[in-house]
Amino acid sequence: MRNSQRCNQRGALKILLPLALLALCRESQALQIIAHRGAQARKPENTLASELLAQQMGADWLETDLIATKDHQLILSHDVFLERTTNIAQVFPTRKRQDGHYYALDFSLAELKTLQMRPRVDVTGKREFPDRPIDTKGAHITTLSELLSLQNGPGGFYIEIKCPVWHRKNGVDVTKIALAGLAKSHISPPRVWLQCFDPSELKRLHGELKSPYHQTQLIGQNSESLDPDGQKFNFDAMRTPDGLRAIKKYADAIGPRLNFVVSLFGVSSLVADAHTTGLQVHPYSLQTDRAPFQPPLTQNWIRAFERAKIEAIFTDQPDEVRALLSPPRKGTPSTK
Repeated sequence: MRNSQRCNQRGALKILLPLALLALCRESQALQIIAHRGAQARKPENTLASELLAQQMGADWLETDLIATKDHQLILSHDVFLERTTNIAQVFPTRKRQDGHYYALDFSLAELKTLQMRPRVDVTGKREFPDRPIDTKGAHITTLSELLSLQNGPGGFYIEIKCPVWHRKNGVDVTKIALAGLAKSHISPPRVWLQCFDPSELKRLHGELKSPYHQTQLIGQNSESLDPDGQKFNFDAMRTPDGLRAIKKYADAIGPRLNFVVSLFGVSSLVADAHTTGLQVHPYSLQTDRAPFQPPLTQNWIRAFERAKIEAIFTDQPDEVRALLSPPRKGTPSTK
């Protein structure tokens, strides 16, 4: 595409997006906040410090990812390796695998508790969000049981089962351990959502394991490799009416990438299609420091999501999004 064409398209978007969003803001409903890996714009992601701050900010749901250690303890981490969010390469320089990664499965929980958390870096070692004022004080590797200690506060927990097939190939059934940990905590089932990209694992939870918790089918891009073995799924098929009907048999909501939900004219047809099927819609992730969701458009997008009756939104900035919600905010997070 020529540069002149790109410039014309960008110019059209700047004009049309605000107008389209404003047109969608006439009606609204309560939009719940899923704190994506906690308050990760302020604290290192997936730590007790980040999750506690998100709870204090008024998030409805504290979101996290679960992976396993060598001694089969569950810790919070988006990746199954830890060099991008901790100082593990400096503390254990000789413990990486041949692919260069430091996998949590190769370390005991006691070893991992010696690490310091840091803001996420990319594959080159540069911070992914260099402009975010991340406070690392008090941020350490956090276990599932430590996270669930926050259940005495408001809101619920939104937990991703990470790479379940890969974990089982390595001798750990992370899903069964997660269910056991939730049961041991005596948390009320309506306060928990389980999410996964792998439809077979959600079907297993729904059928074989008879999970009492709500379930969300995450929907990414077909090109994404979702575990170290390169596992992929046909997410495009999931977004069709037939795909949504199939999801409804084992899940209560879809969690699509945000780019599948927004369009030039506001909200895409995926939202209405999912609602027609009886599924809630919980898109990921609204980042108020990334285009096109930066101020002053942030509020317009939120109004569009509210009018489309999107039930919940993942966000890195729960405090900022909560401040922009349509008043009033009453009651507790929906569990229907």
